[in-house]
Amino acid sequence: MYTRLLTVVSGLAVLVSPGLRAQSSPPPEVYSANNSADYSTTIAQGSLFAVFGYYLGPANLVEVSAFPLPNVLSGTSVTVTSGSTTLNCPMIYTLIGQVAAILPSNTPVGAATVTVAYNGKTDPSGFSSTQVTVATSSVGLF
Repeated sequence: MYTRLLTVVSGLAVLVSPGLRAQSSPPPEVYSANNSADYSTTIAQGSLFAVFGYYLGPANLVEVSAFPLPNVLSGTSVTVTSGSTTLNCPMIYTLIGQVAAILPSNTPVGAATVTVAYNGKTDPSGFSSTQVTVATSSVGLF
């Protein structure tokens, strides 16, 4: 037997099926991480970068509103891994298709992996990560 419940919420009648649950969103799918000034994949230590993909954050833009910059913003976090070193990246903004963060100034130079997690989820097949090159400096003009 299928039981349904009619509930009134803020003057609207809502039909509720007890067996229904909210579907969770898929894990982030990252396409690229780029220097915010010139969109290259070479990112300088301590610089601003953007990550592009799907399901990276909430549907609407959420920006930081105070200092210190958080490592998690509206459920989105970004880490960078170089060798055995993994660092949290301070967040600037997040939304479903784009995230901006700052690469920590102590990130080791060379090849690195940027990973985005949303609500604690990453893709088990590695699609939540992308490769970048970390440099001590990189000229990019806005």
